[in-house]
Amino acid sequence: MHLEMAIKRVTTAFLVKGGRAGVAKHATSAQCSLHERDGLRIAIFHRCSTMPTFPNRYAACSGSIEAGEAPWETARRELHEETNFLVEYQAPTSPSIESGLFVDVDFVSPRSGEVNVIRVYPFVIHVVNDFELTLKGTEHDDFRWMSLDELEDLDQQSRTVPSLALAFHHATAGRFDKKVCKEEQQWASDKQNGASIMSKNALKLVMKSNTTDPARLSMLRPSMVTIVNCMQAVQKLLCSSHHSQQCISHLHRKDAANQVLRTLDQEFNRSIVYAVDAILQLYRDNDQSPLVVGTFSRSSTLVAVLNQLLDDHSHVLQIPILCSRSIPGGEGEFMALDLNKRAEGASVRAVCIHDDELKKKLSSLDVLLIGADCILEDKSAVVNKLGTKELASQAFGSCNYTNDRKCQVLCCTDRFKLWDDVFPPPLEDNLFELIPVSGHIDQLLLPPNESR
Repeated sequence: MHLEMAIKRVTTAFLVKGGRAGVAKHATSAQCSLHERDGLRIAIFHRCSTMPTFPNRYAACSGSIEAGEAPWETARRELHEETNFLVEYQAPTSPSIESGLFVDVDFVSPRSGEVNVIRVYPFVIHVVNDFELTLKGTEHDDFRWMSLDELEDLDQQSRTVPSLALAFHHATAGRFDKKVCKEEQQWASDKQNGASIMSKNALKLVMKSNTTDPARLSMLRPSMVTIVNCMQAVQKLLCSSHHSQQCISHLHRKDAANQVLRTLDQEFNRSIVYAVDAILQLYRDNDQSPLVVGTFSRSSTLVAVLNQLLDDHSHVLQIPILCSRSIPGGEGEFMALDLNKRAEGASVRAVCIHDDELKKKLSSLDVLLIGADCILEDKSAVVNKLGTKELASQAFGSCNYTNDRKCQVLCCTDRFKLWDDVFPPPLEDNLFELIPVSGHIDQLLLPPNESR
């Protein structure tokens, strides 16, 4: 993040015909054929010569985020002001709307000479093929429907606003980006592992290949903030190495990725110690009765926490631990398998049960353990697997009437999952959702910053 620079936040919205609207939302480019890429037609606007920034360049429909607006609300307003396209007043959850990780563009003010950052939040809105677009407003004097190849060519010729093609690829999670190689596609298609494992695998990809761009990996899985933060940390180390981009060798990249991997492991281990201590305290508060524990989805953090408790403090937890199956995806089955790998002989540490069955057992649980793929900047909410919000809400309000205590919802996480922006990250459809801490989570088990 550019801490020393002012950030100007804008949105850019691409109107698109063709492709696979909704069906392939947030799919990887492994699932996108060249034919589908070639079938895209993107509305690109020519900015008037009177525009204060980037006059006479091509752009999507863009505008500054005003006070009180979320990025999608700005995009919707700008589309209505500048074109005849009217987006219904709804959240950006329609299958025809896509959003992606923001793109940061350095901008030197022509008046003051100061270097600022324009943070671009990109959207793609799919329209029907017979939609007839017309212009309104005063920002553009022309537009044309063009192919993605044409857009990329204009971008390379510096005839567009900076990084316009990149913003499009961010909005579509890279599924039309020809630079995404097979190994990156395979990595991005992993829907079973959590953010920590995915991040370690991403760092290994950077170490393995000099052609793997860390920023591209962030683009492919933007909801997993650990990945974004790890890749940004690698880029920061490379930028501070006093080598030009052309002179950064594979060894430099490998060293940077290794350094981030070590820091990631350190933060991961700190989060385990912190969570274990919190659960031990809960056990003491529970009159030292074994805690009945349930989990949701699959998390290497939760596996490590539970394994340490089972290995070193077996009296604290009641066996078996209940792992919700976590439909869709069935990650709970893998969670139970992960925990049972350490079991000796025929002993079983965990069982996988149906989601509805776990819901029925919430009032008899002492602890519901969840992980997080993201913690918002103000710690008011977390992002986790779809289905977490309903389960956590029910657990938060449940009560074990035998001792008049409700189930404690504990979210175990680490500082690599902290999101460094005022707006939540884009959420991959059918995978993630935003869970408010208030009313859903009793304790956010996030280790304090070591520097304090």
